[in-house]
Amino acid sequence: MCRVNREDSAMFLEFHSRREPVFEAIDNSAKFLAKFITESEAVGVKVVLRELLMNAVIHGNRSNGELLVKCAIEYLGDKDFKIWVEDEGSGFDHESIVADDQDLQYPEKRRGYLLINRLSDRVRFNDKGNRITVYLKARN
Repeated sequence: MCRVNREDSAMFLEFHSRREPVFEAIDNSAKFLAKFITESEAVGVKVVLRELLMNAVIHGNRSNGELLVKCAIEYLGDKDFKIWVEDEGSGFDHESIVADDQDLQYPEKRRGYLLINRLSDRVRFNDKGNRITVYLKARN
């Protein structure tokens, strides 16, 4: 089950680290995004959100259903969004990630991060590596 709290220009999500609530979170986010952008413009935002949430569940919390994933989606205006996702895992060395065209040779390797990086304007991690913040503009 996904807990949702909506404000005028932000939405907050929290759920236990299982795959099923990720899909519920995506459905809830689609309704929120529809207030600001068209369905076709929301596709990239939803792809980034899905990858962020799945990475938190699978890699961050190691699918431990006792641990939480927290997320916020904030509309900044002019089709710009800020999304942050935080897990309760131990984090990772985010500075070791390099997403470049060589990763395209091995699509299973860092596929999620490559998608996030390509569709976002800015990607930032906290020092621990268990919280990621992305900034992106909705596009057709």
